[in-house]
Amino acid sequence: METQYLSTLIMAAEQGSFSRAAEKLHLTQSAVSQRIKNMEACCGLQLLDRSGPVLKPTSAGQHVLEVARQMVELEHTMLSGL
Repeated sequence: METQYLSTLIMAAEQGSFSRAAEKLHLTQSAVSQRIKNMEACCGLQLLDRSGPVLKPTSAGQHVLEVARQMVELEHTMLSGL
């Protein structure tokens, strides 16, 4: 899984909205939504609850978010050490 997809999930969860995440990431709302759908297909589980006015991580999504944050941080650490 690409770290840009992990970063997209993190931003969507933090912003509570695909639209606001797209704005922060300089992507379209459709691109953000598609990245999340691809991640969910890869995991075989829904990662974000879309039923309310604000996106919220599911229990599986919370686990993925915790690990995703670690992976993104490791990537930044690796790149800054070059």
